[in-house]
Amino acid sequence: ILWGGKTSILMGLISLGIAFVMGIILGTAAAYFGKTVDMIIMRALDVVMALPILILMITLAAVVPPTNVNLVLIIAIALIPQEVRLVRAQVLQLIDKEYIEAVRIQGGSVMRIIVKHIIPNAIGPIITTAMIDIASAITTISTLSFMGLGIQPPDPEWGSMLSSARTDMLRAPLLVVFPALAIVLTSFSVNLLGDGLRDAMDP
Repeated sequence: ILWGGKTSILMGLISLGIAFVMGIILGTAAAYFGKTVDMIIMRALDVVMALPILILMITLAAVVPPTNVNLVLIIAIALIPQEVRLVRAQVLQLIDKEYIEAVRIQGGSVMRIIVKHIIPNAIGPIITTAMIDIASAITTISTLSFMGLGIQPPDPEWGSMLSSARTDMLRAPLLVVFPALAIVLTSFSVNLLGDGLRDAMDP
């Protein structure tokens, strides 16, 4: 159970990290440059979000080999749209602030405005909300592994452990109880952590 948790949590963090970086890049670009750039990025994300996320991930997982790297990338692709929308919303609240306009008047470059003034002021709410997405990533990894499309045996993972324990569920119910309990408690704990960070960083 502990070793499977290391796999699930680590892969969830890496997936969220990739989605977080892409969300900052695309979300900031869409909000700051607006117009054509915003339209292209948001319409592309609308196409991805129009597909049911689970079906999209199952399709991708069935097409590519079920390696850990591919699984991380699939989860990241599923998380990117909501990260981009979150970052875009935060940046839109900042680009018209007086201190941003003051930097523009002083001749500050676009990169300097974005890197030194917009992102540092937007990152707090983004991080606290993104923390909650870790639970979603862990649950998704377990779901795909349960279906045989995620982490493959003999590597331990909570979803694959649940899948392999189904045949012995009546004879040895603890084989199902402990992986399921680990998924629930981890997701619950991460959500509590995200709520706590949001309360702590909320001005």
